[in-house]
Amino acid sequence: MEAMFSPPSDLGAYDLRIGTVGYEYPEWEGVLYSHGTDKEAYLRLYCERFSTLELDFTFHTMPKAAQMRDILARALGSSAGQAQFQNQLIQKLPVQEPSGRAPTDFSVIAHSSLTHRIDPFTWSRSLRTFLKGIEPLAEADRLCAVLLVFPFSFRYREEERRYLDKLLKALETYPLAAYSLAVEFQNSEWLTLRVIEELKNRNVALCTLDMPRMEGRPPISDIVTSDLAYIRFLGRAAPGVLTDSSNSSSIEEGARNTEEGLWCPDLYRYKSEELALWIPRILSMSAQASKMRIFFGNRRKGNAPLDACALTKLLRAAGL
Repeated sequence: MEAMFSPPSDLGAYDLRIGTVGYEYPEWEGVLYSHGTDKEAYLRLYCERFSTLELDFTFHTMPKAAQMRDILARALGSSAGQAQFQNQLIQKLPVQEPSGRAPTDFSVIAHSSLTHRIDPFTWSRSLRTFLKGIEPLAEADRLCAVLLVFPFSFRYREEERRYLDKLLKALETYPLAAYSLAVEFQNSEWLTLRVIEELKNRNVALCTLDMPRMEGRPPISDIVTSDLAYIRFLGRAAPGVLTDSSNSSSIEEGARNTEEGLWCPDLYRYKSEELALWIPRILSMSAQASKMRIFFGNRRKGNAPLDACALTKLLRAAGL
């Protein structure tokens, strides 16, 4: 099952790709990677199966150019022969056909100093450092998007609005600007007509979220505000549920642990009927954007790559 799709004839060369949030998880051995796989081979094997990847380590650790050059080198080292060998061991995730497939691109989550731990005196310096770190991806034309993940505590107030305006303007002037900007608001206060129209004017994507329904969180929507449609599946576990993923270092869970108690969406496995309900919404969004990126962040037990492939199968059946 491929994670990059052949477009329907009436949509032209539509760029729709599905991937996961992160890839470097040993517990994916036996699902995406064979048992005993060298961690250095994870990215190469991931790129054999998926044509897009959301990098989330950049939220916790300020990226460095050397890291990105290493990521590019490992991604470019993909080998169809190696992937076929892996596929003989693992039948759950078939290898993508390499012929005619675009190389894997990357979306990068902005560092926490730009979204969660904002210092009014140093954020601009942090932004320059962040952009310098991801520059190799942009230079190689492999940077699809920069995603700004704002927590629930980032409210629709004057101070936050002014900051967001300054941040977006600074990002828009980045000299290697052949990438898209996307914002994720985890507080529903931001879903106003004024904000939506302003995002459209700036060609900034509004990230659509599938996440646990909680008071004050944004509802699922099909709003498209730029030439990029961006969707993240983060799981649907209920708040207050204690599981063995309580020590997770994921962005979403870490933020929830701090703000409103423990919940563990990254253990969630989407049901086929839940994913099927997304097909009309995805079709609608694809008619409004020139490209789409969909990422699964329910990483535990290999759920993310399994659900990514399940959604791919449903989309193919629907004609995408």
